[in-house]
Amino acid sequence: MLIDTSDLPDAFKIGTSRSQASIKLKPLLERVRQYAQELNALSESDVTYISERIDEIDEVFDRTHSVPKLREMYDSLLEIVGDLDINTQQEWLTQQKRLQSEESLQMGRFADDIEQFQSIEAAEGPELVSVMHDFEKSLEESPEWEIYEAIKDMVDAAREAQVPETDEELKSAVKDSDEFQKLMKTDKNATDAIGGD
Repeated sequence: MLIDTSDLPDAFKIGTSRSQASIKLKPLLERVRQYAQELNALSESDVTYISERIDEIDEVFDRTHSVPKLREMYDSLLEIVGDLDINTQQEWLTQQKRLQSEESLQMGRFADDIEQFQSIEAAEGPELVSVMHDFEKSLEESPEWEIYEAIKDMVDAAREAQVPETDEELKSAVKDSDEFQKLMKTDKNATDAIGGD
């Protein structure tokens, strides 16, 4: 059923009684239409997007994290991998400063949000719309998302770090050292003095 609100006169109003009818019908029907369109537009990809965002930080997120505990973990991790990825190092340092200032961090509320979003697959219709709005609000208002994403980036950088072939480097460094050269010269002199090969 299509309701054309453009022809609706302003005289149509809603209220608890005829004398208190102050809400115009046109804006109300517009909101109902927008809500119906939003419900109709929901798809599996909306749920998948939220699930993927949760999965990204789930590996490093723990409900028991407090700000001091998270700061200690973050600082230790940054000390280990700080120079591995210069491109994202500035973002890591920004999040470290945010942790140090404890800027609007509400770990308990964030943990509750994560718990709510983890059960999104069971939500349907109006409940799903509500969870999606809560998710977007949480992304905008909770700096914990960016902190945990930075932690996840650092963990991934540590996993992907290329460890040099230390055996070959060590052999090369030993052969090039002055001590080794002196030892080889002494060995050659001793071999020559004895008359061996």
